[in-house]
Amino acid sequence: MTIAAFVSDLSADFRQHVMGEILAPVLALHDRSRFEIRLYSIAPAANEDALLPVAADDFVCLSDDDDPAAARKIAADDLDLLVELMAHSAYSRPGIMARKPARVVATHLGSHGALGKV
Repeated sequence: MTIAAFVSDLSADFRQHVMGEILAPVLALHDRSRFEIRLYSIAPAANEDALLPVAADDFVCLSDDDDPAAARKIAADDLDLLVELMAHSAYSRPGIMARKPARVVATHLGSHGALGKV
């Protein structure tokens, strides 16, 4: 199978949380013949009651990594798109996105109107 794009999401809410509930059906609709889906979790280990790992091709826990290390791990995966889903909500890690670890970085849903220039 030839993958056209590596698409990933960064969040602490791949669990029983409103974001997990919203994202699950969206992930199910991705054309897996064209996109590889990778989820990067930044949830504290105590909150890691993951709901969505089965909805992705890969699930990566970054909770033990500091921002520079997490950004390096993401960058090493050579992503086409990384969508950050936390913004300034609890457990957010804006230092990861500030390092622009993918060709295209975007933020969506979590306080999306309050970020300024990303």
